[in-house]
Amino acid sequence: MKNRILMMSIGPVFGGAEGYSVKLAKLLTGRYHVRVIVADGEIFRRLQVLNIEAVQLPREAVSSVFGRYYYAAREIYRQLRIFRPDGIHLNGQTESYLSAIPWLFRVPIVITRHVPFTERIPAFKRLLEVANMILAAKVICVSTLIRRQLSAAVPAKKLVVLYNWLDYIPPARAYARDRTESTFRLLFVGRLLAGKGLFDVIEAMRHVENASLDVVGSGCDMEAARAAATGFPVVFHGYQEDCGPFYRAADLLIFPSHPVEGQGQVPFEAMAHGLPCLISDIEVAMETADGGSCAEVFPCGNSVELARKIAALQADPARLRELRQKGIERFRSTYTVESIRDPYFQLFDSVLSRGRR
Repeated sequence: MKNRILMMSIGPVFGGAEGYSVKLAKLLTGRYHVRVIVADGEIFRRLQVLNIEAVQLPREAVSSVFGRYYYAAREIYRQLRIFRPDGIHLNGQTESYLSAIPWLFRVPIVITRHVPFTERIPAFKRLLEVANMILAAKVICVSTLIRRQLSAAVPAKKLVVLYNWLDYIPPARAYARDRTESTFRLLFVGRLLAGKGLFDVIEAMRHVENASLDVVGSGCDMEAARAAATGFPVVFHGYQEDCGPFYRAADLLIFPSHPVEGQGQVPFEAMAHGLPCLISDIEVAMETADGGSCAEVFPCGNSVELARKIAALQADPARLRELRQKGIERFRSTYTVESIRDPYFQLFDSVLSRGRR
């Protein structure tokens, strides 16, 4: 009989953490009996397509923070009684606040930490997060940065670095023609929030010639970004479930994030498609790019230097082809499902073997 894992991912909108939860549920389903508690309708739909058991919280759980915690706590309690999981996975900071409930039922807990643990988080929230992570059997850190930040407050034996991944290997397009003879197509993919660095890219467009920018994503800063891009060759495409066509059509991905990322999926997803990358020098992006060996790097927030790097790559097709090849190699060695399957299984096997304490 398969061990039972109850998962919880209750973000109010579908983003990177919710995408991770879908992939993790898909990965674990072949080995365990998985059930997932969710709030957002998009993650619920994707789990249904995969024939993974999912319970969607009432609409009130999306529209208010109080409602989200109230209904999530009630549903965890209900599932602990009727599903009787052998372990529970809490997908993120918000979900980790509910650790005390399965802990009281003596059910082993695994938490995935997606965001940095920095001084920007208010002190009372930091204390609450640490208290809940200490209740967990294991805390998955999606980057070494997060593990290092947490290690000052959470026992090191609980912390393990396991990267995000793609659960498919896309066909990497060829990169052959001389792009200096046509419009150089830049690509930004991500949430339209100030901390993601899109405004730095738009500002850099003032200093770049014969280039266009495609923006894929949605977010609360959409209108501000549209206003900032007025007069520039920038096209906003909104949220896209499949970004593959954009990766294959572009000449260069710009990943300009500020230090708000725990681990961005976009760079290695672009590498998987054979798209060269230009990244900001934040630690997690540098880690994804193996210290910068398979991506060009610019100083975070410096739009002038960003423009200079774009122009240099625009004039150097050989460097772009080199980055393409190195990116593909980095993705295939580190960010495929084959790379992470056994480490994830080993982690959950070890936690579930403890059973109900």
